[in-house]
Amino acid sequence: MTKQWKRFSLFAMVCALVLISAGITALDAHAGEPVPENPVTHPPAKPSAPKSEDKKAAPSAGEPTVAGGVVFAQPKDWVKETPRSAMRAAQFKIPDADTNKPSGTVAFFAKIGGSVDDNVNRWVGQVTEQAEPPKREEFMVGTLKVNTVSVTGTFTDGMAANPAPQKQTTLLGAVVSGGPEGPVFIKATGPKDLMAKQVEGWTAMLKGVKLK
Repeated sequence: MTKQWKRFSLFAMVCALVLISAGITALDAHAGEPVPENPVTHPPAKPSAPKSEDKKAAPSAGEPTVAGGVVFAQPKDWVKETPRSAMRAAQFKIPDADTNKPSGTVAFFAKIGGSVDDNVNRWVGQVTEQAEPPKREEFMVGTLKVNTVSVTGTFTDGMAANPAPQKQTTLLGAVVSGGPEGPVFIKATGPKDLMAKQVEGWTAMLKGVKLK
């Protein structure tokens, strides 16, 4: 062999040894790293459930009133008054937020005569120039039967000494039958706008009646 060929062969052997050594080093570097058979995947985060809207709060009730052996949880904003006659088991004032405007009146009657229709018809007769026909409803609350009426127009209080006609007035009436002392009659009157705000509390009171 010529000297050049010997030098080329020696150079090739050195290069081969370098490459083999580099490959062994790379294998050793990864020898301690385990390869998972089943890679763990994390499921996508679930979107948070939307918050439900706050339920409208029910009208708050004041200290219960008992009439004819029946318990009524009247609206909290009603102001208790001294009954103006012995016929009234209880009496309340419905104040307006605007103190310059007239307030409403609620009266509870027990142990009085007359049928449901007799009293309802008498109440309706106190309201003339009616904006629309009276609305009547009947429903049961346990063993108690409730009859209601609503009418708006010009109201004249038949119980007053010198009644003055009150225009744009709403009358809400109710008769609760089935109590131990006979029917309980409730009549509320006041300015149309004021009484419109009372319908929810009035209905809640009637649907929450119970025996004492």
